[in-house]
Amino acid sequence: MPQNDHHASLMRRLSALAQENSALRERVAQNAKWEQRNRHFYENAPVGMYEIDFISGRCVSVNRFMLQFTGYTREEFLALDPIKLLTESSRGHFCERYEKIQRGEEVPTSVEYQIKIKDGRTLWALYEIQHIRKQGRIRGASVVLYNINEHKRALMALAESEQRFRRLVETMNEGLLILDSEGRLTYVNQHLEEISGFTAEELVGRKIQEFLSPEASRYVYRRITGQDKNARRSFEITWKRKSGERKYSIISPQVLPGAKGDTGGSFAIITDITAKKKAENEVRRREKELQEKNAQLEEMNTALRTLVKLREHDKLEIENRISANLQQLVVPLIEKLQTSGLNDRQKSYTQLLSANLEEITSSSNQMLPSHFLVLTPAEIEVANYVKHGRPTKEIASLMNISVRTVDMHRLNIRRKLGLHKKGTNLRSYLLSM
Repeated sequence: MPQNDHHASLMRRLSALAQENSALRERVAQNAKWEQRNRHFYENAPVGMYEIDFISGRCVSVNRFMLQFTGYTREEFLALDPIKLLTESSRGHFCERYEKIQRGEEVPTSVEYQIKIKDGRTLWALYEIQHIRKQGRIRGASVVLYNINEHKRALMALAESEQRFRRLVETMNEGLLILDSEGRLTYVNQHLEEISGFTAEELVGRKIQEFLSPEASRYVYRRITGQDKNARRSFEITWKRKSGERKYSIISPQVLPGAKGDTGGSFAIITDITAKKKAENEVRRREKELQEKNAQLEEMNTALRTLVKLREHDKLEIENRISANLQQLVVPLIEKLQTSGLNDRQKSYTQLLSANLEEITSSSNQMLPSHFLVLTPAEIEVANYVKHGRPTKEIASLMNISVRTVDMHRLNIRRKLGLHKKGTNLRSYLLSM
């Protein structure tokens, strides 16, 4: 009986061991399947994967994507020192990161590195690193690599473009401001700081209406919120600098659309026209002064014309008085003298005197002809005798000079009057004057 019990106990233990072996074989088979699946996933993953053994300083495994990405064969990659895969700048960053880990400092699991692939090109990659620890020490690392080269290049191009735009904005000779939907300043460029006298810190966050008059504030608000139909048209505003100085500017607004089709804010170009405005005001002031001076000169001219007319009237009145006095007081005496038994010479003198007085009192011969101004007194006397028809001999007798001298005077008169070597009769010419 005891022997039978012992045998039954052995059978039960064998049965239990058989069940455990069966379960173990199933678990081994299942683990083999999972390992095969993991290996398949590892090998065909759409990202780079490899493991590093820090003791040997080499990679112990690598997947297909990593090989395709770097251009190395599996044998070349596994023989490669992983740190040499990085560019010099990235190596420095990697060493700093590793030193922090050794000191027990926390570091991000994700980091961007620039790697140098087999053909010499440099590419950007995002590393996710999980360190493998054994007995409390870091023995290796499992690395997942994402190809972010195009994304990084796009970001760098965008950053460069943004930097160029910022340089353009900061160096432009116009003020630039950006407003949110409530009219608050969110950005101002350097030139706007210069023309306003405020710093960017003093401006950002404040409403633009704070710097404008109430009327200009309402007008600008309608423009920047898109309520005005002419929201894009430039217009002129007046505002004050920090110092209180009045400034004149042309503002060119542009409404920015929001994500939901509403107004997302606006930006505007500010052109300082203060110098131009001051010049225009100065021109207008000078024009006003000129107009006032012209009016004064016109008044003076009017007064001068009035004075000239008065002078002409006075002159005419004096001449009339002189003429009347000559006619009333002198002419009667000459007429009496001519009938008082004079000799021939004396008669000639009185006749010439009477003729000259008649010319003097005549309204058309009140002034000596301008041509006579170039003649000497003797030549004027000879010309007067010739004009009144006196022959050369009589002229010589009346002037007590020789006939030859009279002829010389007549020649000089013709030359000075522009009649030399011309057939014009001297007496006729003198009468025509």
